[in-house]
Amino acid sequence: MIWRAVIQGQLVSKSNSRRLVNRGRRPMIIKSANALDWIAKGAMQVQRRRPRQPIEADVAMTAIIYYQSRRSDLDESLLMDGLQAWGIIKNDRQIREKHIYGYVDKVRPRVVVSLQPIDDEWEVPIAD
Repeated sequence: MIWRAVIQGQLVSKSNSRRLVNRGRRPMIIKSANALDWIAKGAMQVQRRRPRQPIEADVAMTAIIYYQSRRSDLDESLLMDGLQAWGIIKNDRQIREKHIYGYVDKVRPRVVVSLQPIDDEWEVPIAD
């Protein structure tokens, strides 16, 4: 394992958390206040666990997402944005394999995330 952390708080769905704003004469779609807040709170939580340099290798991500209820969509995209914004990985495109699990914890919503290196020698067998 390269990196692991527990990020407290309800992970919001990126697809359901966009807002339209005007920047001058151009309308733009940006993250919601809840999404930006989750990113900011996550940055404080991973501050001491950040690597000296962002990871540049391709990785497999395992995320166990605990929501407050079953109403939320299982959506890890904001987590991937956070890993890049927090300086854990250089770019979220490096996440080449994902294992995502969703559970309910009404009292303590959180995300348990770990990154593992991907062996470049491994190939997916193709059936003939």
